[in-house]
Amino acid sequence: MPKEIKHPKISQTLKIGFLSFKAQPEHAGIDYYGHGILLGDSIVMDPSTGEVVLKVNLDSYFSEVYGFLFKTADKKRTLGSNPERQSICFWKAT
Repeated sequence: MPKEIKHPKISQTLKIGFLSFKAQPEHAGIDYYGHGILLGDSIVMDPSTGEVVLKVNLDSYFSEVYGFLFKTADKKRTLGSNPERQSICFWKAT
């Protein structure tokens, strides 16, 4: 007959239950990318699709869903032909 082997941590857990965990923040849902939204997180709601996106993921969402291109200002370029209404734009393809 095999001898019963007991692990001390398992025996302790069976006796007193799991040790208390640190307080976990409350979840408020899941965003478009499947990331958990915690109470107090900054979110953006897209009224045309009903999607909710964490604000830190907004650039990715605009690029993927709406085709936005984000660029970094770098090189001077003049736009428009009317000298009175010319605007200056700084851009760099990324």
